[in-house]
Amino acid sequence: MKCLRLVLAVLVITNSSAIHSQGVRSKRFDPGFPDLDKNPPFADQGPKQAAALRTLVGAYAQAPCPGDSIAIASTAEICGRPKDNAMGLLQAMSHGLPPGQFGRLWRTDLDGDREPEILVQYDAKSGGDRYAAFFAFQWKTGTYQVTAASWFLGGSLHAVQPFGPQATRTVFLRFVSCTECEPWVYLTPLDFLARPDGDAFIFSYSADADASWEPQIEYVLPGNGHSIDAKVETRLPQSPVAGGPHLLQHFDVEGGPAEWWSFTCIARRCNATKYTGKAPAAFLSRWNSARPL
Repeated sequence: MKCLRLVLAVLVITNSSAIHSQGVRSKRFDPGFPDLDKNPPFADQGPKQAAALRTLVGAYAQAPCPGDSIAIASTAEICGRPKDNAMGLLQAMSHGLPPGQFGRLWRTDLDGDREPEILVQYDAKSGGDRYAAFFAFQWKTGTYQVTAASWFLGGSLHAVQPFGPQATRTVFLRFVSCTECEPWVYLTPLDFLARPDGDAFIFSYSADADASWEPQIEYVLPGNGHSIDAKVETRLPQSPVAGGPHLLQHFDVEGGPAEWWSFTCIARRCNATKYTGKAPAAFLSRWNSARPL
């Protein structure tokens, strides 16, 4: 399925220094924001600030958020006065971010140790467009190790759920290709806690040896002469096994044969198998038992 594909890289931040590896960092069209790799916003967090944030998040009693906030499974969004207090702490702990605001905060246990991680969305504007950076805070002996991914045009948290051969708790970020057009919508799966410094799952829609690999899947296609006009549906197997498949897609192509895609991930590299027209019975059996992403 050929569409516009965005070129992304990874950004990982620790308390004392930035570590650069592969994954998600920036949108193809540079909004001119600071490089968070070179200027990690939370590198100088104080232990009292970190302890205060941990206490606030740990004591938060989940309550319904405003109606315009969509609940995300396996997370508790922090709202109301606790959110205001947390945003104040985050603002005091951070430095070097462009003018903007910490928009949404969630508590979630990404590693299953019953010590909740914090997911934070930071929103900033460039040329009237909203871009988002996302931070994952993991408690480490008296302070937080902070991993960041940025900048995503119109970015939002889409899901937090097990994914891949080890069924690691994965963060799915949603973003768009443009705002003054009918946009492509993409999802990027991130393992924020991957050792040593976090990483993204990468995908290719080609079996060629020279296929391009990118940390994203196509989620919604605009059609309208900009891309293939197709309705896209994405599903994850209910009980994935190490040998895969780990992600399934159906492209209902207008005026053409349907496309069925099966992705199997090895070490966060997800290889594709494509079926055109009618999918094999084994694929359809997995498809019918899988859950929509």
